Amino acid sequence: MIEVARLGEPLYSYQPPTGYTDRNEAWMNSGTLLSRLNFGLQLASGRLAGVKVDLAALNSPGSPRPPQSWQEAMNVYPPLLLSEGQEQETAILARLAGPRAAVKGAPTPAQEVVGMLLGSPEFQRR
Repeated sequence: MIEVARLGEPLYSYQPPTGYTDRNEAWMNSGTLLSRLNFGLQLASGRLAGVKVDLAALNSPGSPRPPQSWQEAMNVYPPLLLSEGQEQETAILARLAGPRAAVKGAPTPAQEVVGMLLGSPEFQRR
């Protein structure tokens, strides 16, 4: 429930019976977008208490492991998670294209791509 509040829509906290508005300007700002991206990364990385995500299960049959590179992950996950015609992929590729240092505990390429896709405005519009 705390995670939902961080996303800008606390459970049962909107008073009018019509519920939360579906207009971006009412709930989408830089703070909530950052919270949604962080939530997506935590979810994909298995860092949410009580939640386990098996990224290999999203792969095509016969792929026993999640993609090991960012390019490979970008070929697998955007078509599965975004609606046809959404162009979020280029922004994510730009984010992931830079040189990276290995950091203990950092998300894998598959976790990072899935997390960014889950937190993206395009995924939220699905």
